[in-house]
Amino acid sequence: GERDRGMIAQDKIEKRRAELGHPIVNWKEILERKMKGEHLVVIGGMVFDVRAFERSHPGGESALLSNLGKDATAGFMQSHGESAHASLAKFFVGDLQGAGAFERGSLSSIPTLSPLV
Repeated sequence: GERDRGMIAQDKIEKRRAELGHPIVNWKEILERKMKGEHLVVIGGMVFDVRAFERSHPGGESALLSNLGKDATAGFMQSHGESAHASLAKFFVGDLQGAGAFERGSLSSIPTLSPLV
């Protein structure tokens, strides 16, 4: 069910996190890396490099490009199902420093937020 797929996505991210040595990335670093051409977005307190996925993103390239260097959690949660969660792991580059607002890195615990207008 939904919960099982969420756990599979979680396991994949945990594995990738361990492979990378549990990197922590702060906002300053995200912006610096963006300036150097990395395409980083933050979702649920985790940092992902989405460059390799932009052309094939079902929601269009511009949806990703407009969120580079930003927290895209709300938009992601509103418009993506479990299959998108599962595909995130391969783009994981680290956890956001101080992202304790959620159980860090647990997609299943992220509330569906409405964007602030």
